[in-house]
Amino acid sequence: MSEFNKGPALSFRQEIRATEDWRDRGVSLRCARALANFGILTIEDLRAASDHELSTIPNIARKSLVEIYQFIGRKMPGNARTPEQIQAGYEQAWRAKVGNDRFESIVDSIVEMAGDALDRPSVAAGQALWAAARRQRAEKQKR
Repeated sequence: MSEFNKGPALSFRQEIRATEDWRDRGVSLRCARALANFGILTIEDLRAASDHELSTIPNIARKSLVEIYQFIGRKMPGNARTPEQIQAGYEQAWRAKVGNDRFESIVDSIVEMAGDALDRPSVAAGQALWAAARRQRAEKQKR
């Protein structure tokens, strides 16, 4: 068991205070809650945590783990990639699949249609676009 979650559980007020402290330091809400629940309450606690402890914090997925490592200025172990590297990989795969010119045309169309909405990325909005595209493809295949 980790040294961080060995002690008594935090009271609701203590957990809220710890979460707010992490949020004040610029940590996302998901990370802040997970760190507080795990018993990592200070930057010193976070820096002292081993890679194994950090990788086993409940409710911390890859993106949040990358955020934590960036926050403490420590390199992630293994072949972990940053969100930017993952995104670049997806872009490279799409360029290979449809070609550079077609890819740029698709991106231009998205920019033209979405405009300022691109400044507010949303998983739900992206899923809705994909669902609409799948429906349209299915309708064309029926014809």
